[in-house]
Amino acid sequence: MFSQASSDPSLADKSVYKTLIRLGPPFNRLGQALVEIFGHFNWKRAVIVSRRKTDNKKVFCDYSSRAADVIFRANNITVAEWMIIDDGITDAKIDEMLERVYQRGRIVILCSENKDDTRRILLRGKEAGMMDGSFVFWMPDHLPPDNVEKPWLRGDSSDADAKLTFRNVFQITVAEMAGPEVESFRDLIPLKMAESPWFYNTSIENRKRGSEYSPFLHDVVYLYLLTLNETLAEGLDHRNGTAIVQKARNKTFRGVTGNVKLDLNGDREPDYWVWHLEPDAEKFAVVMEARMTSSTKKIYVTSDIKWSTFDGLVPVDVPICGFTGDLCIKKTSYIITIVVPVVMVISFVILLVPSVIVYRRIKFEREVEKMTWKIESHEIKLSEARCFGSIGQVIHYLQ
Repeated sequence: MFSQASSDPSLADKSVYKTLIRLGPPFNRLGQALVEIFGHFNWKRAVIVSRRKTDNKKVFCDYSSRAADVIFRANNITVAEWMIIDDGITDAKIDEMLERVYQRGRIVILCSENKDDTRRILLRGKEAGMMDGSFVFWMPDHLPPDNVEKPWLRGDSSDADAKLTFRNVFQITVAEMAGPEVESFRDLIPLKMAESPWFYNTSIENRKRGSEYSPFLHDVVYLYLLTLNETLAEGLDHRNGTAIVQKARNKTFRGVTGNVKLDLNGDREPDYWVWHLEPDAEKFAVVMEARMTSSTKKIYVTSDIKWSTFDGLVPVDVPICGFTGDLCIKKTSYIITIVVPVVMVISFVILLVPSVIVYRRIKFEREVEKMTWKIESHEIKLSEARCFGSIGQVIHYLQ
């Protein structure tokens, strides 16, 4: 089976799905890209917030969150909490959710197919004081949405505030899917559908473009044809699924969706773009690339990231004082435990030395007083005399 978009993380189990080829970027790869990004910034803790799956159409957040949860845990990244929110979440529920985030983490994977909900969550976060740069919100979007450059715009009075909150947001999408080649291909589809043998004009009349997944469909058909040609050229049976899959594994080619590289399991290794809104910029731009197709270095910073933290440094995943301030209390208690006894000992020594000196002086005086040969000063008389013609000397004599 050659699939354009079999993205469910469970399909990565090749002990079950032995002859499945997945050209649409699997969500497992998105999770692995996040692991590489976390490693680059030295983060080891995250909170996941994702929209609840209620149908079989809006499944992106469910799939991506499940993939991130599994891969994070496998790579020693703590998932402090995974919160599932409902579509159309109320402000009260948002505030409750943000309070839990505040107590559990600083790096947040935030995903909802309802972009209005995402915007409201960020605005409520601003009111709660969470937009000072200490929180980072990662918003995965498999394919770049139409408003990827200005996701805050709604044409209302909150646009300015929303733009400020999006400075704390990073969007991650499949690389090259917002490029001119993809856009031209999608524009070309309705024109081709109007030609023979389909003569389908409805898309043109309704001004519709090709689906966002149509480039993947193009590339997966192309991949099948490449493997089919090789199979037939070698005289193998084209109905042998195992042989066909073997030919597809590790295949690399240039497609409409960019550089296509399949791994040994027949899953695509996509590259990802990271979008960020720099200060004073008017739109999001790509600042990082997660090149999962690279066999060596994975993370490339294409533009300097200007963090909103008070010191301009990369935000930490755990506050210095902990989430409740207890670490600083413990440090203070530890310092007090060490410093106070030291000060007391020093003070004791300072007081002890003079006391010992005074005591020893008094003791000495008392011992001297007990001596029988002691001569008081009033008992001493002085006189001058000559003795046998010599110069008179002071002679001490007793009364």
